[in-house]
Amino acid sequence: MFLPANQLDLPGSLLLWAQANNLSHTAPLFFSRKRAANSGLQAISRQQAWTITKEASRRANVAALAMRSSKDGAAGDQAPIHPHLFRHSRVRQNLRTTKSLPLVQKQAGWATLQTTYLKPDDEEVRLAMLEVAE
Repeated sequence: MFLPANQLDLPGSLLLWAQANNLSHTAPLFFSRKRAANSGLQAISRQQAWTITKEASRRANVAALAMRSSKDGAAGDQAPIHPHLFRHSRVRQNLRTTKSLPLVQKQAGWATLQTTYLKPDDEEVRLAMLEVAE
């Protein structure tokens, strides 16, 4: 994983946090109160991460527009944030910054370019068109 220059200290910070909390090198950083079969720490599941993020989103009154209908509402309605949204947002930000689809593809770990995630919104198009010379 390649990180932007202003985030290069993140892995080191996570390692220092793990050491300060006496976590072994094989222990998960995000763990459940339940213990694993070997009595060690058990990583939270994908569903737990999803639930934690959505509940925090609701409590903080932070929402996004739903791309498709779900139990949280219809497409276009406000819906709670979910973990995969962070990935999509990061990919879009990397594209805005680097303006390089191949670089973004590599960073995201995609075997093929998934431009469906990279559609510009109306404001991005408006701003880009203001820069086009006549």
